[in-house]
Amino acid sequence: MLVGQVTGYQGEFLNIRTPDGRALKVHVDKATQAHEGAKSISPMSLKAGQAVNISTQAKGNYYKANFIYALGSGGGNPCAGNPCAAKNPCGGNPCAPRNPCAK
Repeated sequence: MLVGQVTGYQGEFLNIRTPDGRALKVHVDKATQAHEGAKSISPMSLKAGQAVNISTQAKGNYYKANFIYALGSGGGNPCAGNPCAAKNPCGGNPCAPRNPCAK
């Protein structure tokens, strides 16, 4: 799992800056899925400065993105518009069975 901020694109590669300052390139293809909160988005719609968590596979000297979870204005919690979001014991996972925001 890679964590960082989008810095831009270069062809089919998403450029990421990690919290420790490393610059990484992550390959994005048509199989890559991306979500912002609970909403499915195109990986190419990610903006510079946007925080992301990326599930990857190492492919030699680069990473291939399988799934990108973009943190939106709600701090990454898909329940952010729900008044119980601050008390969410499930850490932003809308699929967790005990999630009080899943209703």
